[in-house]
Parts: sequence; structure tokens; C-alpha cells
Amino acid sequence: MLFLFDEYLDEAHQMNSRNSTDGGYDASEMRKFLRELTEAFPEKLRKRMAAFENGDLLRLLTITEMCGVDENFNRCEGQIEWMKDNRRRIACRKGEEYECGWTSTVVSGANFAYVNGSGFANCRNASYPLGVRPAFKILYP
Repeated sequence: MLFLFDEYLDEAHQMNSRNSTDGGYDASEMRKFLRELTEAFPEKLRKRMAAFENGDLLRLLTITEMCGVDENFNRCEGQIEWMKDNRRRIACRKGEEYECGWTSTVVSGANFAYVNGSGFANCRNASYPLGVRPAFKILYP
């Protein structure tokens, strides 16, 4: 079963401190940050979490999963059913309303896709700090 945090983490984060998408999400500082964050979860919960295809227990959703568009913002298949209501794509961060948040999708040499405060797809340079809304899977008994 897939879960998504209902809000962004308390602090905004960069995808990469250098303004680059080299290596994509898998080589990003964001992925490293989420792997370290996983260690803060109680062991009892971590044991119930299922790894994604890349072996991570936490990850960012793709722009396709969130908004139903590809890296060129063209409509495509693969959107998560409950994300078709764009209100579910909108999240807040401590002290902020309707924050923008990263996805794991590379758009160009310096830009990753993100979901804006209205729930629509856009892109931003990798060194800009935005909201982080991790997804995780729990094994059903």
C-alpha cells in the first residue's frame, strides 16, 4: 500500500546544492537526504516498509504519478488515481500555505519538475529549496 505524507517536511530542501540534474534523482542530494531520514523512522515501522524499485524506503513521486504529465508536461498515462483530484496534490509546510514541492522527474540539465501551490506541474532549478513530500509503501500482512 502506497502512502504519501499529507504535508511537506518542516524545512524546504534543494534537489542538489549545485544547479545540476546530472545522474537524475538517483544521484541527487535529495535521495541521500531521504535515505538518511529513513533511519530516523522507528525500526518497527522500517521493518514494515517495502522498498521501491531502486531499493529506497522513501522516495519522491514522479511528475507523472502526481500530475499525469511527462517531463515535457504532455498528458500521459500513469497518474495515481487519487492524484487526479488536484486538491490532493496540494500540501502545506510548517509556517507556509500551499507550498510548492519537488518530484523526482528531471526536466532539463538544471531543472527538476515540481508541483506548484495550485497542484499543477512546473519546473525549477535543482539548487532552489522547495517542499519535500516523501512517499513510502507499507507491506500489508
